[in-house]
Amino acid sequence: MMATTTDVANIARQVGEAGHANLANFLSVRGVRFNLREGGYCARFVRQVHEAALGLPGFHWEFRAPNARAMEELLEAGETKVLSPVAGDIIAINGGSGFYGHIGINLGGGLFAENTSSSRGPGTTISLVTAVAARVSGYYRAVPLPGSQLAFVMVLLPGSEHAFDCTARTLEAMAALRELSGADVDFIANHITENNPKVYLRQR
Repeated sequence: MMATTTDVANIARQVGEAGHANLANFLSVRGVRFNLREGGYCARFVRQVHEAALGLPGFHWEFRAPNARAMEELLEAGETKVLSPVAGDIIAINGGSGFYGHIGINLGGGLFAENTSSSRGPGTTISLVTAVAARVSGYYRAVPLPGSQLAFVMVLLPGSEHAFDCTARTLEAMAALRELSGADVDFIANHITENNPKVYLRQR
């Protein structure tokens, strides 16, 4: 399943609003169960939002990490940093945010969704970016923009140098490519940057 920044933003907003309004203790979205009241799990929240958007419930997101700082390191290494953030991008708040750091989902309009143990929560909520602006360390895009052109890099064997590039394919071609690839190929990474969009495939 291919997701875009719009999908990520919609799920993050839905979960964030439910937590902000204190509607329930838990919320399930696309097979992913969010704990709305338990605070201090920002990296889990960001991971779960992407898993729900991508249809990958159960710790399968490539940038999963035990804390916000580790997640930002993976995102940085994956060349996902963007200079012009949009709704659905990840907002890393690791400037002076303690040992484990902090991270959330940008919603646009000066808002972001987060899971926090701070006075803004505790739990999952919607917050003002101005509340954390001095500590923002970067914005990252782990899924493409709607209608983005993608370059597919197909890795036929894990760890091998055997790969080829199918360029100038649209998001709509993803489903067809998956069907052509068959059940023996996994989409293992989306490194969507403004200058070098690419998707990796790996043979099982």
